[in-house]
Amino acid sequence: MKKLLLVLLVSASISGLRAAPAAGFGEVSISRIAAKVNANGDEVTAGTSRVHVRLRLGAPSWVLADGSWVYSNYVMRTSARDTGRPASLLVRFGSDRVARLALIDESTLVVLREMPRAPTPNQFVAVTSTSR
Repeated sequence: MKKLLLVLLVSASISGLRAAPAAGFGEVSISRIAAKVNANGDEVTAGTSRVHVRLRLGAPSWVLADGSWVYSNYVMRTSARDTGRPASLLVRFGSDRVARLALIDESTLVVLREMPRAPTPNQFVAVTSTSR
């Protein structure tokens, strides 16, 4: 079931940009977001440190299993006349720096919050046995 949801998520984020369904938009990459607090800069972009993201945007609403941060109360607009749709800001990190920023809809957030944490390439499991 979770594999099916993941496929639908990827499919929705790719095709959703072209079709622009009324119900949701999936995940849309953005290059920058204005800071709520001007702390050593007035925006967050790729390459911004995790510390500066926290200073500029505040505490995240959620921390996902993979370490990504989600901020609620954003709006997705596709044009100047668009009244907007509710969205959340997804901040993905790589080596404690922003790797990617995206706006996500509610259904995408639900799927991301339910995903288990995938092991990273440098993780391993050590098993030992003892005998007496």
